[in-house]
Amino acid sequence: MNDPEVASAAVPDALDALIRDGVLRRYKKHAMIISEGDVGTSLFILLEGAVRIYSQDEHGRELNFGLLEPRTIFGEMALEGGTRTASVESVSPCLCAEVPYALLKRRLAENPDFAFLLISTLIGRSRSATESAKNLALKTVYQRVVELLDKESVQEDGVRFLPRKMSQQELANLVGASRDMISKILKDLTIGKYIETSDKGITILKNLPNRW
Repeated sequence: MNDPEVASAAVPDALDALIRDGVLRRYKKHAMIISEGDVGTSLFILLEGAVRIYSQDEHGRELNFGLLEPRTIFGEMALEGGTRTASVESVSPCLCAEVPYALLKRRLAENPDFAFLLISTLIGRSRSATESAKNLALKTVYQRVVELLDKESVQEDGVRFLPRKMSQQELANLVGASRDMISKILKDLTIGKYIETSDKGITILKNLPNRW
């Protein structure tokens, strides 16, 4: 039986090998990298920047599955030959390695580390989708906004802030809410002196209340 620790340690090597196999592609901010419903022929590995995964209905309402960070695989769900199950958009300028499925399948046949890498990715994606569904069902919009601000903020010299500017529409998309609702929440938090907004983005002045 394979040692799980040995298999886990092999994942970075397998990922690096896939990156070397891939074609490097740069995308501008708000570029559509994958469109839901398209036939997939390749997967992507994010090397620089950030992307968001989401699904959209015919009325433009979105269900967000989260942001991805560098060294994350996406686009693997159509490997079996089906259509893309979600869209992927860059939220900042980014660099990706694109790997054709045909090449990946050869690597899977040659090396079990690639299979373990893909399984790990699918498990992580499933957990993320489950967490998104739980948040939408069990948490209020305000609670989801607070979670997002806490998760995305960084601290420098005693000041907490979001390292990149997010529009109200982007925040709405990320938490699965309307732009009007986000606008109201940010306005109330600003009046309460919990946050400060400027051209550079959002600064968190003090701990955000659990409920509003």
